[in-house]
Amino acid sequence: VLWTPIKSLESAYTFLANWSNEMNKGGCGDFIAATRILFHQALLRSFAGVLETIHGLELALNPHSLEGYIDLWGIEYEEVLINISVAVNTPSHTGYVKVSKDASFKDTALYACDQICSSEITSIPQNGHSVTFAIKPTNPSTPILYIASQSNQLIELRHLIEQHHGLELHSLEEHPISALFIIIIAVVIVVFHALLFHMIYKEFCSGDRGYNKSSR
Repeated sequence: VLWTPIKSLESAYTFLANWSNEMNKGGCGDFIAATRILFHQALLRSFAGVLETIHGLELALNPHSLEGYIDLWGIEYEEVLINISVAVNTPSHTGYVKVSKDASFKDTALYACDQICSSEITSIPQNGHSVTFAIKPTNPSTPILYIASQSNQLIELRHLIEQHHGLELHSLEEHPISALFIIIIAVVIVVFHALLFHMIYKEFCSGDRGYNKSSR
């Protein structure tokens, strides 16, 4: 519905209404009601799943549904323009996310951390250089990046994540299934089927011998 071709003025109005409804659902209603520049910001945020909460800005993308790379330029937060690049490999669904801010906003400090804020909270450089964080699939799925104007916001967020998810939040990359475990399971399955086949064959043969003896 969101990507229907525009063939008439009526379809253009329908297209605009569908996108406006979708962005309202995503919390971008204030942007839509304002200027064209803010409408552009609403589109950017909607495309990338960028959400603004009391803890800052979240990039709510699921690595399992991503493939390739995404570049987002000029996302406005706290009157600062932010650039974000995301790259995800398949089938591992791992990758990286880079965040930087426009060098002209060097007087405004911004902070960032990874998807569960397990890494050190990092200040985004003032010179336009980027900060890189690893992307790993998590269960349950979490935003892959957090940005805030104060480091305390991210510290509070980290505590909330720990309290809410506890030990259930594990990276699949940090706890992979070892090759030895897979080999052991495969050997057990093969041995089980070999024993089962041996039992069936033995029972069949013994029944056949008994039938031959009784017939004689």
